[in-house]
Amino acid sequence: MKSRIQLDGGRQCIIRIMPTELSSLSRFLRKRYPDREWGTLMSCGVRRTSWGLAASVSGLLLPKPGELDRSSPLFVARSHYLGRLKETTERDNLSAVVVHSHPQGCATCPSTLDDEMDLYCASLYGARPYLSLIFSWNAGGDLQFSGRAYDRGRWMPVVTLLSPGDTLGRWESGIVEQPVESDDRGEDGERRNERLFGLIGQRSARRVAAARIGIVGCSGTGSPALELAIRAGFKHLVAVDPEREAYSNLERMHGSKAEDFISGRVPPYKVESMQRMAKEIDPSAEITSIVGNILDDVVLDQLLRCDVVLNATDTHHSRAFLSHLATHYLVPCFDVGVAMDGERGKVTLQNIEITRFWPGDPCAFCRRKIVPNILSWELMADEERVARQEAAKIAAAEGGKPDMYWGGRPRQLHTVGYLTTMAGSLAMGYIVGAVTGTFKMPHQRFQFDPSVERFGFAPYAEESRVAECQCGKYVGFADAALHARTVGRPAHWPRAMLLFPLS
Repeated sequence: MKSRIQLDGGRQCIIRIMPTELSSLSRFLRKRYPDREWGTLMSCGVRRTSWGLAASVSGLLLPKPGELDRSSPLFVARSHYLGRLKETTERDNLSAVVVHSHPQGCATCPSTLDDEMDLYCASLYGARPYLSLIFSWNAGGDLQFSGRAYDRGRWMPVVTLLSPGDTLGRWESGIVEQPVESDDRGEDGERRNERLFGLIGQRSARRVAAARIGIVGCSGTGSPALELAIRAGFKHLVAVDPEREAYSNLERMHGSKAEDFISGRVPPYKVESMQRMAKEIDPSAEITSIVGNILDDVVLDQLLRCDVVLNATDTHHSRAFLSHLATHYLVPCFDVGVAMDGERGKVTLQNIEITRFWPGDPCAFCRRKIVPNILSWELMADEERVARQEAAKIAAAEGGKPDMYWGGRPRQLHTVGYLTTMAGSLAMGYIVGAVTGTFKMPHQRFQFDPSVERFGFAPYAEESRVAECQCGKYVGFADAALHARTVGRPAHWPRAMLLFPLS
């Protein structure tokens, strides 16, 4: 029977849930499996985006005795249970989620009774978005799901369920027609990727083709990562960088060309070069290119479509924002950095550091990856920098403390192509491992220097959260945790610009 609820095909919802909560939810929903339904309520944070809704589960609200009708073979939540969820979501500015199971062998398509339940709950919880999910498991124990979301009078499909564990879980809705993805098993694709697919298996290859990867920073470290992602079979990427190419980028930026600097021609944006390079390798690849900074809302909206994000910038504000992506929106992130130094014509340091920012991990401040003076300098307008330098001079002349006003301009880091390529390639390798579940990073954070004995490999001890830090709060709260952000986009920065893909 045709559903009474018509979905807006131009909008969609993606929902994320922590692996521990997904495991608890699955165990609970299967209490009466395989013959009878069961269900529960959850709260989630949401962000309204240009493409729909990004939702992240903030907590399960398991029923108390008497809150479900156990005599019915169907999932029936009593009014006081629905009211308890309403109180919870209104207190924390969150959204309501109803999730229930269908018996084994039944599709996840909503029934007429499900329509009635969702129409009632949308009217009850509709001041904010409302989500409804249906789970089932086949005889082999594989999870299947479908879902729909209501917001401001419109219904949209929940198209993807993501879970950021050591292996990045991904499930596609059973009631949404999925696009036919090329998994490179044609003759040309098999020849190109036969060694990779032979190593990780065809199932992993299909997972690679379905995933969406965000890369922030498209110069020496991000550009090789993007190139290897395309060559490995990733079909969907988001590339972010605010700058145009500079001539010095030819030494280390993959995809840059001498022809980009023909006299009289404005060099392309770095993301345009990434788009060009990707299309030359795989014309079927879909690259979303953004001229902008990670702190811009346009960038955030697109990164929330991604399975995982790689930060390949050398900025402190980008690293600070990774913690918000991971904690508030449940988007897993990697950060890669390179530091080089030399003296009297000799290289003295060639350091690569890779850090994992997963939901629940300590933030960049707790890990002491942020230097406050440098962070402040990055966010200042030029006028403020000049004013602070003048104030520092006056303070010094009067015997005061100039450091209160000006910490100095951060030193330009030395980077060269062979080391940045090594760093970006390794980081993309860990992304392949996380997406496919075939391997993982040996440590949550480590450094090494390929010019010293045994590469000077140095893993960090297990890092913990500083007691006063709020980074462990508001997990999955999404935009309801805006007040807890430690860094935001300065008003004087130019707005991000979403480029149209190459034809």
